[in-house]
Amino acid sequence: MQIILASNDVRLTQRVRSVLTSGLGGSSSVLEVPLNAVMHTLDTAHPALVLVVLPADPQHSVEMVHAVRSRTDAPVMAVGPSSDPRLILKVLHEGGATQYLDTDDLESELAQELKKLQFRSPLVDELPSAAPGPIIAVMSPSGGSGTSTIATNLATSLAQKHGHCGLVDLNLETGDQASLLDLKPTYTIADFCQNLPRMDRRMCEQLFCPHSSGVALLAAPRTFAEVSVVTPEAIRKLLEMARSLFPYVVVDLNHTFRPEQLEAARIANHVVMPFRLDFASLRNIRRTLESLELAGVDRQRVRLAVNRYGLAGEVDADAARKALGMEIAFFVPEDSKTVNRANNKGVPVVLDRPSATVSKSLLAMAISMNGAVASHSFTKGMTSHV
Repeated sequence: MQIILASNDVRLTQRVRSVLTSGLGGSSSVLEVPLNAVMHTLDTAHPALVLVVLPADPQHSVEMVHAVRSRTDAPVMAVGPSSDPRLILKVLHEGGATQYLDTDDLESELAQELKKLQFRSPLVDELPSAAPGPIIAVMSPSGGSGTSTIATNLATSLAQKHGHCGLVDLNLETGDQASLLDLKPTYTIADFCQNLPRMDRRMCEQLFCPHSSGVALLAAPRTFAEVSVVTPEAIRKLLEMARSLFPYVVVDLNHTFRPEQLEAARIANHVVMPFRLDFASLRNIRRTLESLELAGVDRQRVRLAVNRYGLAGEVDADAARKALGMEIAFFVPEDSKTVNRANNKGVPVVLDRPSATVSKSLLAMAISMNGAVASHSFTKGMTSHV
């Protein structure tokens, strides 16, 4: 496999070469050419990948990428700074780059893209459409039920199984996913919504921030002012694109019933609903189930999950099941020390303490979503010895 590296920057060339050497070993050859020679090189070469280190002039950058993209069918990855979001969007949309790699985080981003090449072509739009990936929404009837932690670890477990998993933070005002994964995303859901008329799958994929676990996060808006641009129409298009990019998509919802939240719940194949075994949570669960049914969310798609199971004084699980008129699918045991330590480190608990009982219960949830359905009795029995 041949890779063309077009660059006038000696330092960045060395950094890219180092990643390519370690990531691909001897299975590929790297042809390094200056920017003014790349077009002539493409007349005779048939590379599997072209990397273009962008010149300093923004307009020349867009023109250069567009020219390269028009001369080859191979994926074209642009390497440049992340300080100008408008330039990045132009390079992707007008230039036609497959990916944009940030120079500040070049080694990790390029290594992640090389991993992706091992199981799928990055030219997503040129591949036949795969079967849409399932969407799993995680929502709670009230705050403080551990929804974000469960969503993070569910996505991480699915990514470990399938290579990658999309994670969308729709907890718009107080989204925690970036902190829980120790990520600093360049883009947010607001960027998707503000570019909705010209958004395509290639641009959509670039908005997701990759994590070393295989999770790719589309973060919540940075400011309250940006929340207003998030509409049900945009969420519908976002989830349609996301499910074509990832084998699974996990959506972290908040506990409101705003239109964009209900739209995501309606689209989801499964709605995981974490709650605690106390009277207030049970009352809110009943109200939430009724409201979701009125909004068009079939109760059969809802899967109840007791979080922090085993606390002193909690309501009996069988009594809760009878009161709700539904089976409880998952029991996540109380282990606040382990979970809080992982959350504070920005590492999913299933990676930080994979042998912990709480991690095993979250893995069982992922296995169930993956098609190997864990029974109610097995899940409860596994997590009750805490």
